Amino acid sequence: VMLNLAAPPFDDIRVRQALACAADPAVIVQDIWNGIPPVSTGPFVPGSPDYGPTGFPKFNLSKAIDLVKQVEHDTGKPIPNFTFDTVPSAQYVRINELVQQMWLKAGIQCTIQQVEQSELIQNALTGKFQATAWQQFNSPDPDGNYVWWSSKSVQPIGGISLNMARNSDPVIQQALETGRES
Repeated sequence: VMLNLAAPPFDDIRVRQALACAADPAVIVQDIWNGIPPVSTGPFVPGSPDYGPTGFPKFNLSKAIDLVKQVEHDTGKPIPNFTFDTVPSAQYVRINELVQQMWLKAGIQCTIQQVEQSELIQNALTGKFQATAWQQFNSPDPDGNYVWWSSKSVQPIGGISLNMARNSDPVIQQALETGRES
């Protein structure tokens, strides 16, 4: 799932953490892909020479519920229903529906929207999305993902940004630069 970090509600890290804690990757891998690929919480699977722990939150529904309550308490309103885009394919809609059900258990609502592939890509490039099912970042060399992850390629919503999630994280940027230099 790629989230647009430049726009609400995903500009709040607690909302992103709640989504991560509410989704169980083991269930997704088992239900969608019959347990074939290994569960991974980062761009590289365990066993890859580029794998490293990411600190990505583990499935923890009670923590997700607590984060949702915290956001709602601090903002005085519920996390808004957001659109969760996918291509019009039975398999991908099924994935979105499974994740949607998991998020709902934490009190997070989304509406699945089917979007043609070309429009989905255009929306991602210009930041005209909230959440989208997305497959990318499969370069065998982490530097192949530099353009997609670099803060230097972030553009405001409406501009074409190769960092489509618009994640401008100095820690990630420093790691990318260190990787390029070594």
